[in-house]
Amino acid sequence: MNKSAEYLEARAETLGAHLHKEPSSGVSITGYAALTPLGDTQETFEGMLNGQSGVVEFDANNFAVNVAAPVKHFDPLEHFDRRALRGVSYVTAMADVLTQRAALDAGLIQSTNEMLGDELPSGQKQDRHKIGSSIGSGIGPTPNILRIYQQLYKDVEGLESKLRQTINPEERSELEGEIKAKIRKNSERVGPLWGLEMFPEEVNSDPSMKLGYSGPGISDTAACATGLSNAVESVRKIKEGESEKDFGGGVEAILTDPNNIHIGDIGIASFAALRLVLSTEYFNILKKTITSPEESSRPYDRNRDGFVLGEGGAVVLFERSDLAAARGANVHAEVVGYSKSLDGKGQTDLDVDNVARTILEACENRWTYEIEVPDVIFAHATATKSGDRAEAKALYKAFGKLLQDIPITANKSNIGHLAGGAGSVNLAMAIEALRQQQIPHILNLVNPRLNLENPEEEDDEEINHVVFVRNEPLKGNFQKALILGYGFGGNNAAMLIRRPKLHNLLVY
Repeated sequence: MNKSAEYLEARAETLGAHLHKEPSSGVSITGYAALTPLGDTQETFEGMLNGQSGVVEFDANNFAVNVAAPVKHFDPLEHFDRRALRGVSYVTAMADVLTQRAALDAGLIQSTNEMLGDELPSGQKQDRHKIGSSIGSGIGPTPNILRIYQQLYKDVEGLESKLRQTINPEERSELEGEIKAKIRKNSERVGPLWGLEMFPEEVNSDPSMKLGYSGPGISDTAACATGLSNAVESVRKIKEGESEKDFGGGVEAILTDPNNIHIGDIGIASFAALRLVLSTEYFNILKKTITSPEESSRPYDRNRDGFVLGEGGAVVLFERSDLAAARGANVHAEVVGYSKSLDGKGQTDLDVDNVARTILEACENRWTYEIEVPDVIFAHATATKSGDRAEAKALYKAFGKLLQDIPITANKSNIGHLAGGAGSVNLAMAIEALRQQQIPHILNLVNPRLNLENPEEEDDEEINHVVFVRNEPLKGNFQKALILGYGFGGNNAAMLIRRPKLHNLLVY
């Protein structure tokens, strides 16, 4: 090593920089927390086991949709004081709380109002510069830009209406001056921190400020695959030695409207305009076949007609397996494999072959390079006409005749489609299912025939080889779970996890 390199290495050591990164020999899951329309982690899982739904009637002033699945009991002021929430959006506060709860579950802190220290509560040393996060949101707080727009153009609509009706050049010039003066005056009342509330990366950076870690951060946006895609990034960072611990997941809040900017109307209108994406059955009086909002989301059912927009999310703490074992952590699960891909084709339709490849790549053990077969699949299953069938075909392409021995479950009929939070909630529920050794059933799955347009084609081999968890939870010996997530734009993510080795299991 030359003198310049020695000089820089000495400076790096003084600053605590990590130059010699060691790849990990395994990645464990030591903490996790979810928030959904059914409640927190335990409330959500128990609600799924009991066949409960968080879908409710929701007035979004929409031409076709009147159901949604909002988070019902989340108030940031119950967790932080007003000072801590300055410049923090509602969805960012959700990410803050979930990250804190995951840290608490992992034993990194003793209460959710603590920051991480240089020592764990158990006494072992902890390097906060080697703790990172990968938390994202599909839409995030960007709708808060409307709050600024509304303030700027407050009481301007009447003047603009007059301007449109005026032909006289002098009158028009006078009105234009009045409008500019009004907007200029209104701009004085834009909150100094409102701008900070609309940046999408805040869902990843603010939790680091609340907990005090400064390792590598990534905030991946992959539409409805965002939550699972970020979890993959967390695992990747640990495997490559970038992080020792990493918070991964996703959140979404596009229904709750703390700033009175009609965010729910906007969220539902944007998806309803796509047609054949959101469920409209409860709205359609003339051909309604369901009697309650709870029946609206029907993954894999013959009468499915789209998803129900929801909100919430989950954050999972991943940790180097050797460090987790050394500190005696309660290991909930271990990561086997993972994969991500882009279809490179259409905006909304799955590429069956590419998704099948992504699934099989996720089933390869990233440490032994052996391919492993899951015992259960937590499907993405949005309940759209084409999406569910394409996912079933991709699963059969991947597993072939083995698929008939792998039960498939899905949870969007319980909690709606959480967009950027969907994949991480799916992961959290898979962890809980492995822990409890029971798989929630698919709510509202009455007739699992997938092809609405060509019923005569329902008996093809793709359908015959799909085994859904129906009517009641499934108990058994489940060691490995495959979690799937897809998003608009051809974003795909998959992760295979397993129950931890026996000596790491905590008796509940």
